[in-house]
Amino acid sequence: MDRPSNSRALFFLLPTVPLQQPIIPTLSKYDLVNMICVFKDYEDAVFLRKIYCGDVYRAVRITDSRPCMLYKVDINAIDDEALENISRDYRFCSQLNCPFIRKYTRIIEEESTVILESEDYANGTLEQLLADQRNGLAQMPITENLIWEIAAQLLKALEYLHHPEPKDHDAPADSARSPIVHHNITPACIFFDSSGNVKLGGFDHAKAGSSFERGFLAIGSSYHMAPEMAQGEQGTLYSTKIDIWSLGCVLLELATMRLPPFDPREIMGTPQLFIKDFSFQLGRFIHKCLIFDPNIRPSAKDLLTNCEIKIALERLVNSASRSQQKVDTLDN
Repeated sequence: MDRPSNSRALFFLLPTVPLQQPIIPTLSKYDLVNMICVFKDYEDAVFLRKIYCGDVYRAVRITDSRPCMLYKVDINAIDDEALENISRDYRFCSQLNCPFIRKYTRIIEEESTVILESEDYANGTLEQLLADQRNGLAQMPITENLIWEIAAQLLKALEYLHHPEPKDHDAPADSARSPIVHHNITPACIFFDSSGNVKLGGFDHAKAGSSFERGFLAIGSSYHMAPEMAQGEQGTLYSTKIDIWSLGCVLLELATMRLPPFDPREIMGTPQLFIKDFSFQLGRFIHKCLIFDPNIRPSAKDLLTNCEIKIALERLVNSASRSQQKVDTLDN
């Protein structure tokens, strides 16, 4: 791919931060000409929403008639920090190969405009689902089965990130890639594809390595941040367990329809939870994710041994199998 002469050209993915109400952009003649040039490989492009560094569209690829998401970024309209975040997000998501992690399939660069193409996430984000539930706009309620299934798929993504396997069965264990900490698991980073499957995205703060050190500023959503990150000083070491805490916060929000009722900057122990509308088993599972001491907090592999998580994964496999059978029947 030819790179534009612009020295701030991107090589990346994009964390989406949707606004509450879509904003229809006002397009100049230059914008229209530029969009026609950039979108020449797509048809039926529909504007969805504005994000902090550009616009989001849903379109159909002309080559194979498959729907996809397009993220149009004006690199002259964002600062260097945003540029680096987008670049990091793209690098991680284009290299990782996991069915539970958001996938970016193409990058197109035209002058100062960059288009990032991803798989189709027609059903939006968990943030949008929660907003619809709170505003009475959801088509169906959030059930306990759905919470378990979201938890199971996110745990499979975290298992892939936190516990890398050797590149092949005969390779030594140290040939595996380094563990990756996501760093900012929130409802806005959790996407649903056209079949309702969960995909983890938003890798703009992700880090890879054998150990992790807190920077000058704690990174991530304050509501979902692990206490060892929120309270630690610069140089404090932390582990992949910060993602488990964030997962617990997301599940708690799903179960209560409220943000976590504690401040990670001030909390001094494992929070006491009261989840009235769901089972004791779900409350206990969320409690384990929110164990204050990261040395005791379970890992993704540990949590995948939970019987309800296993049942949820089996349910998802059976559902996918039935869907494939329907497709095969239609094809015959």
